[in-house]
Parts: sequence; structure tokens; C-alpha cells
Amino acid sequence: MRGVAAAFVSTVCAITTAAEPGTWLDLTHSFDAATIYWPTEKGFQFDSGSNGPTAKGYYYAANRFTTAEHGGTHLDAPRHFSATGQTSDAIPIDRLVGDAVVIDVAQQCAADPAYEVSPDDFVAWEKAHGLQLVDVIVLVRTG
Repeated sequence: MRGVAAAFVSTVCAITTAAEPGTWLDLTHSFDAATIYWPTEKGFQFDSGSNGPTAKGYYYAANRFTTAEHGGTHLDAPRHFSATGQTSDAIPIDRLVGDAVVIDVAQQCAADPAYEVSPDDFVAWEKAHGLQLVDVIVLVRTG
């Protein structure tokens, strides 16, 4: 899959049909106590800070949150898997916006909750669509 900008998201249920060319789809989800995180992580913690009028009469809200980086909608930068890989801030923005395809493995996941997406799923998509997964954003629908 050389040359693929892969954006694996926790849920892509928002895409139910093929989008019109040029349509923007926001696949982000809120980070909160219901967000799914990597099993070894603590998850999301929200701490309410100073919220309300100040002594000078203006409103001020200052909260804090802590969350694991591997949860919800996120990007695994190349650095995540390689000591010499790019960090998220070093990835050119044009590599993060573009045409996308959906590899739909929802049926496999429904039949087997421990289903693991494999290269075979990507090869099958390429054969079915007559296209290569090069210079496209790849979304994986797990259901």
C-alpha cells in the first residue's frame, strides 16, 4: 500500500452511499466518556475549571481534559510505526485531504467480533473495483 494516506477511523457509519464528487464528509466524533480507546488506555477525563464571570465582569471558561491519543477519530502518523517516520505536523496537508474509498468489512465484523482486517481485504477491494489504493484516503468500515 505504498503511497496510500491511510486514515483509519473508529466509525464511518456516516457514509451510507457514495458521495457526490466534491462533497466534504466530516467523519469526526466527539471525545467523551463514551469514546472507544485502545484497551490499555484510561480513556477520557474531563475536569471542569473556572467557569463564570470574573471579578472584572467578563465571562471566562477554562476546562481541562486528558485523553489517550489512540481513541476515537485519530490519525496514526508514520512516526507511530517507524522511528524515522513523519510526525503528524510534518505530513503535508494535501496528503490528508482528498478522494477517499471505503473498505467495508462490517459483515465480517458482525459475524466475528474478533475479525482482523488483513491485506486480503484491500486486495479484494482493488479486484472488485478495478482500482489500486494509491493516492487515496482509505477508510475502513467495521460497523
